[in-house]
Amino acid sequence: MQERTHAFAMKSQIWLLDPRPNLQTVVDMVAHGYRLSEASSTPVMLELRVRACHVYGRFAAKDNRRPSPTVQRALANPVRDLERIVLPPANFLHEKEKIERRWPAAVEYVAKHRLNEWLGPAQGEVGIVVQGGMYNALLRAGARPAEAVRRLRSAALADEDGRAFAKTWAELQLPAAGERPA
Repeated sequence: MQERTHAFAMKSQIWLLDPRPNLQTVVDMVAHGYRLSEASSTPVMLELRVRACHVYGRFAAKDNRRPSPTVQRALANPVRDLERIVLPPANFLHEKEKIERRWPAAVEYVAKHRLNEWLGPAQGEVGIVVQGGMYNALLRAGARPAEAVRRLRSAALADEDGRAFAKTWAELQLPAAGERPA
């Protein structure tokens, strides 16, 4: 269910891709999801909200590629690594690996491939950070400024007069790459 996807991904510590409802963006995020998973050795979840599920159109499909690991190779050369079993004490090493290697690798991949889209004028001082599925709702609210102010207030992003709490990007105090949010 759409409303539980974000909570499930956070609880499970799985990377979540939430593309805006645009056919090419969804197609690109599917491909990036696989590559992000490989780059960070972590599962990736793709959230398709209701609007994204109803997108239609055409896109150029890529050629299928045979995976390098095969069932025959795995059966012929089984690998037993007790460190990969998810039970104590090995799972403590998994957590350490996630923080020291996987998370930074995921952040690096996202930054390198610019998965966080910047829409609008590049010289703008203030912006609104939203998940992809909220993109259309934000555009609709922007068409009605009073509604946009009401929604920003209800999300605790603006005061009663509609003034944003953060005047510039620097005031948002976003965590640096690889740093955990407070």
